[in-house]
Amino acid sequence: MASAAGSTVRGFVINRFTYSGIDAQAAATLQGNWIGVTASGSAASPNNSHGILLSGSNSGSTVGGTTATQRNVLAGNAAAGLWINSGTSNHVVQGNYIGLGPDGSTRI
Repeated sequence: MASAAGSTVRGFVINRFTYSGIDAQAAATLQGNWIGVTASGSAASPNNSHGILLSGSNSGSTVGGTTATQRNVLAGNAAAGLWINSGTSNHVVQGNYIGLGPDGSTRI
C-alpha cells in the first residue's frame, strides 16, 4: 500500500498478493511494474483482486507514462488490472499494457 503522498513504485514484479498488488491511497507515481504476471512476463501469476487500486483520498497519481520503461504490465489479476475508485481524481494513465504481456500482443 502506498499511503504517503509522493510515493514512487517503480520496476517491481508484483504478484500473488491477498488483495490488490498496489493500493495507492495517496498520490503516487507507478511506473515500470509488472503486476499479476510472472517475472518472465509469460504467464499469469494473479493478485487476488486488482492489479492497481487507486483509492482513499488519492488525487493526482501517475500510472505509466510515454516511454516503454514507464509502462506497467497489468495482466492476469483476479479483478481489474486498474481500478480507480469514485472520489479520486486528476490521475494520468497512459502507455500501459492492460490484459497483455510485456510484448504488447500476447493475451494474459
